[in-house]
Amino acid sequence: MQHYKSYAAAMLVMAVLLVGFMSSGCVTKRDIEGVNERLDSIERQNAETQRLVARLDSVISNGADADRKLRADLSSSVDDLQEQVAKLLQNYADLVDRLDALRRSQVVKLPPTSSPGAEPAPEVGTSTALNVACDRSYDSAFILVRKGQYDKAITGFKNFLDSCPNHQAVANAYYWMGECYYSMEKYQDAVAQFDYLLKNYKNTVNGSRALYKMARAKQELKQKTEAKQLFERLIKDYPSTLEAEQAKDRLKELK
Repeated sequence: MQHYKSYAAAMLVMAVLLVGFMSSGCVTKRDIEGVNERLDSIERQNAETQRLVARLDSVISNGADADRKLRADLSSSVDDLQEQVAKLLQNYADLVDRLDALRRSQVVKLPPTSSPGAEPAPEVGTSTALNVACDRSYDSAFILVRKGQYDKAITGFKNFLDSCPNHQAVANAYYWMGECYYSMEKYQDAVAQFDYLLKNYKNTVNGSRALYKMARAKQELKQKTEAKQLFERLIKDYPSTLEAEQAKDRLKELK
């Protein structure tokens, strides 16, 4: 605005000078040319000032847009990193379970000494073969999860649960089915799987992760009150976990 005022003031001065010359009766062509030259100079200065102001406005605007974009990108990157860390922890826990199961399956158990009238003990080979088959069934379904073939993975886990209801990885199978449903954005089905897991396998190693994903599914379903309650429960029941820290951030979004 200031450069417009200066320009107007200069124009007013020129007009007064011109009127003064004309009223005094001594206006010459040289005087008029001098006034015109000064007007041209003022106009050029005004145009340059406007250009600089416009450029400054553009820089400020672009800087604000860049700052907003940077903040958004950083926030998104942090969320993505947290999700990746959570998945790495999931894979680590599952790998530990698989290694433990493998060690147990390799231990050969000798049948107890039979006594008169006792039923014959089951053959060790049959039990071991069943465990190996169940391990392979679970592993095949888990590999499908890693490949992103969630429908096939769910079918694989269901077949595993039907064939191996007493296997040590049953709780993990329910958890990964919930993850598959969540990845396919079938949030109601995901909630059902996680809820079943938490109610029936209270000591599952995936407790904090299942609770967090169930809360996130509720959040995606716009059930904010229930999501908030689940996040608060997660912070209370699993205070030292990564999911508890993530839950604190999510609660800020629900206020």
